[in-house]
Amino acid sequence: MRTCIWMVVLVCLALCLHAAGAQEGEGRIAFYSNRDGNVEIHAMNADGSDMINLTNTPARDLEPVWSPDGSKIAFRSYHGGAWDIYVMNADGSELRNLSNNPSVDKLPAWSPDGSQIAFRSNRDRNWEIYVVNVDASDLRNVTNNPHADRRPAWSPDGSQIAFTSSRGAPAAQLYLVNADGSGERQLTNNPGTVDELRTVSLTCPAWSPDGSKIALLAGDLDGVYTNIASVSVATGELKLLTSGVDRHGRPRWSPDGRQIVFDCEREDNSDIYVMIEATDQPGAWTVRRLTDDLKLDWFPVWSPDGRKIAFQSKRDGNWEVYVINADGSGLSNLTNDAADDHGVTWGPDQ
Repeated sequence: MRTCIWMVVLVCLALCLHAAGAQEGEGRIAFYSNRDGNVEIHAMNADGSDMINLTNTPARDLEPVWSPDGSKIAFRSYHGGAWDIYVMNADGSELRNLSNNPSVDKLPAWSPDGSQIAFRSNRDRNWEIYVVNVDASDLRNVTNNPHADRRPAWSPDGSQIAFTSSRGAPAAQLYLVNADGSGERQLTNNPGTVDELRTVSLTCPAWSPDGSKIALLAGDLDGVYTNIASVSVATGELKLLTSGVDRHGRPRWSPDGRQIVFDCEREDNSDIYVMIEATDQPGAWTVRRLTDDLKLDWFPVWSPDGRKIAFQSKRDGNWEVYVINADGSGLSNLTNDAADDHGVTWGPDQ
């Protein structure tokens, strides 16, 4: 009898260790949802288990972004009667208002070392880029121009912030500014057409992990199409990686810098794609379609290890969170609720 009991104990222990090992390194997924009657930030394990409501307040909470070490989440909230940037621990504790202004503050972006957050604000009557420390100190305006500045994105070494701005011209260009607000420079200067396409305006910059390139969206002024483009940080040379008149979504680099994931809307539908750079031919990219469904698949993000991709899909009649392997296999539905789940972000294990 004792032998049987010990065998059961050992089997249970092995199963627990296996389950823990399966989740090790996969991180946590956050999103926002109105499933509790109000828009809140929720988080769950990479397999959909252990879901919790992190904010649980009467305010609307949007745009969650994990800190680089996975210990905190930045987001924007109407908690104090205005749209401000907040930060909290990964378990929802120690909520802190970082921007604290009656204007609209949004699009928080973490510095690589997790000590600062850049965001977009209209507190000066036009849209500028601001940076603030995570302890809410040293709030500073890093751009100062009468025209709108958009989408701050930190360089991998934390020294620069990329953003796009029209600065009065018809097409938005890509700019760089040092994290302290000095040294602003215009990186691109496209003449209005790229590869025989009409006027190209740039938005949604994303740095490659090695800091040598910035992927972004290049679209026409009428909003008919957007393509994926890449800009050399050293030279400012702009290259289109896709072509045509489809609407490509915001590009995101894989952790190893060899792939770019995006959604693409064509023929009134949207699916998830990856673009893969040839290992023996740098600069040569091939496109692979990962999903093929009659409903919309949008806003893909990479897992911290680059093996999986999370996205939101309407294939079940409302927006839910799905995960798929980077090769297109293993599609899994992680959420299943009558409410819509949006803004998927994937953070590392602490």
